Amino acid sequence: MKFGRFQLQSCIFYGLVEGEQVFELDGSPFTSYKPTTTLHALSY
Repeated sequence: MKFGRFQLQSCIFYGLVEGEQVFELDGSPFTSYKPTTTLHALSY
């Protein structure tokens, strides 16, 4: 399981990397989090 901190335009978020996709997280991997259904391509 790989986590990352991402910036898309002016939005900064934590995400869970799965293959070539990133699921936005609700919360932080350092405390508690829940994956959302919002996906982004890893290489934007």
